[in-house]
Amino acid sequence: MSDTESLFTRRSVLKTAGAATAVAGGAATLGTVNATTSQQAAGWQTYADDQVPTSKTLRSVTMTTRGPVAVGATGNLLTYAMNGKGTPADYDVTAHEWELAFSNGPQTRGAPLRAASTTDDGKRVYFVGGSGAFGAFDVETKTKYNYSAPSGKTSTWEGISVVGDVGEEVIYASNGSGEVMRMPFDQQQKCLLTDLEEDGVNLVKPASGSNAAAIDMRESRPGYGHVVDTSSNALENTGDSYATDSWDDIGIPDSQVATTDVISYETQDVDRAYVSAGGGKLYRLECSCNNWTPLQLGTKRLNCVTREGDKKLVVGNSGRIFEKTPETQWTQLDSPVESNLLEARYGRPAPDSENVYPDVAVGSSGLAVFRLPPEVTQS
Repeated sequence: MSDTESLFTRRSVLKTAGAATAVAGGAATLGTVNATTSQQAAGWQTYADDQVPTSKTLRSVTMTTRGPVAVGATGNLLTYAMNGKGTPADYDVTAHEWELAFSNGPQTRGAPLRAASTTDDGKRVYFVGGSGAFGAFDVETKTKYNYSAPSGKTSTWEGISVVGDVGEEVIYASNGSGEVMRMPFDQQQKCLLTDLEEDGVNLVKPASGSNAAAIDMRESRPGYGHVVDTSSNALENTGDSYATDSWDDIGIPDSQVATTDVISYETQDVDRAYVSAGGGKLYRLECSCNNWTPLQLGTKRLNCVTREGDKKLVVGNSGRIFEKTPETQWTQLDSPVESNLLEARYGRPAPDSENVYPDVAVGSSGLAVFRLPPEVTQS
């Protein structure tokens, strides 16, 4: 199905009537969206207080073979509990509980972690944060690695994107000085290369030097991806391999709000990037012709945009959650919270199992919410 997109609508699921009202923004007309039983069963819910072992802000979440992994303040890294058995086959999708893997970052210095990304096979999480904090965590062996201050860079790392499976991965990280660093994993040495004197490691400053808030590189097209900074700049890397960096400033035209996140992808039908920003702005880029289209999703700051297949999910301040599916326009979903949501990820099937991990979102003061797969109901 092609990735068509229509005007933004706002939906509030009526818990008693099982229906919803959609109000289109801008020049759109009034309409309605039906709320099916499966949609209600899969609505967003909060975790119980004792199911999230921190009250500190969780800044980022990513999805792995062992479920969601979240990182945040004081170097916390949280993993999803597996009923104490540790295997996806034993995972109960209705038994929600997080556990603290470690609480003081890769260097044991308590630097806050700000972003996380997973290898393509979902087995290893890389994370970055303040004071040069940089590390990895193997979710299947529960092993932590410290790569902090690569090549002496101790500024705050803001964004990270990982491409490739474990043992073949290439890491791209962006920092508060507007720099982007590329680091490959060396299969012979079995470690990440972080020294600029080593083959394949590179450091560039593609734009003005503003905070490079987020980065996303494509698995399907080595060396191609996008980075955004807090001065409304979007940069595109058109390198033809993982060892090539060729960044160009491509916008965003007439944007006067700070950007927060970016996704970059292509399918059989489309070649696109999305950028989330303040003031409820979401920007869509048609990469083949460098055409930007702004979308208005409410008025609150949007902190994250993510996708899975033809579905896209956005979360923001004041608990805002928006989604677009092949069957719907951009729609505001019911949120169980009013605090800021900072990042979200769609769930994924658990390996060697019929189980499916839930969609999750995290935010301020240890906030975490989840949405079960539509076919799952809690007893």
